[in-house]
Amino acid sequence: MNVANAAVGSSAFAYSVLNFLNRVEYRRCDRGEDFEAVCRLRYKAYRARDLVPNNPFEQVEDEFDHTSNCLCFGVYVDEKLISTIRMHRLTIDDQQSPAMEVYPDIITPRLEDGEHFVEPSRFAVDPEYSIQYPQIPYVTQRLPWMACFHFGVEFGISMIREDHVAYYRRSYKSRQIGGPRNYGGVINCMALLYEVDILAIKKAVHTRLPFFKSTPVEQRLLFARPTAGAEAPLTVLPTANSLRAAA
Repeated sequence: MNVANAAVGSSAFAYSVLNFLNRVEYRRCDRGEDFEAVCRLRYKAYRARDLVPNNPFEQVEDEFDHTSNCLCFGVYVDEKLISTIRMHRLTIDDQQSPAMEVYPDIITPRLEDGEHFVEPSRFAVDPEYSIQYPQIPYVTQRLPWMACFHFGVEFGISMIREDHVAYYRRSYKSRQIGGPRNYGGVINCMALLYEVDILAIKKAVHTRLPFFKSTPVEQRLLFARPTAGAEAPLTVLPTANSLRAAA
C-alpha cells in the first residue's frame, strides 16, 4: 500500500496511524553512532531512487548537519531505525539551512520582517519498510509539525521534489513560493520551495490527522536544549494516544 494512495482522510487510516504510534519512539540523532546510522539510512533510501552517487562510506552527510540550529531525528519502530528527518529553525540571527542556500532572495526579506520558520529536510525511509508501513511518512512528519508549535513558528518551509507536490498540497495545504531550482549539495534533483501556514490549517489537520496532536511535554523533550549538566532523553514516546484517551 503506497502512502500516496492511502485514504488519509478516513477515520480508518487515522486509527491505524494512532495504533502504529504505540510502536514508535523518537530519538535525537545529532552525533555518534546514532548519527552514523541516520547517514547510512539516508544513503540506502536515496540510492534506491538514484538521488545520490555511490560513495565508499555509504553515508549521506552535509555541512547543514552540524549547524547550531539543526535538529536531527531517527524514528524507531519496534526499536529498529526505520526513518529519519532533520530540521532547521530559521531566524534573523540563525540563517543556515538548505533552503536558505538555494532561495536566499525569497527567505531573507521575510526573516528581516521578523518571520521565522521551521524547515524539514533529509527525510528518508528505509526502502525495505516503506510499502509495509504506509504510516511512516506521517509519524515522521509529525516531528516538524510539533517543532512549529514548540518554537511558535507560523510557517513551515521546505524544498519539495515535483513528484511529491500533490501529497504535500493534499495533506498540508502547502503552497508554492519558489520556482524550480537545483537542490544542490549531495542530492541530485530539482526542487520547488513550498510553505505551510501552520496556524491556518491547525484545526483541519488535527481533525483529519489526530495523530499529529502532541503535548507540550513531548515537544519540550524533543526540541528543548538540555540545561547545563542535564542529559537529553534517549528516546521520546509519542503522546497523541494519551490526548485521544483524555478527549
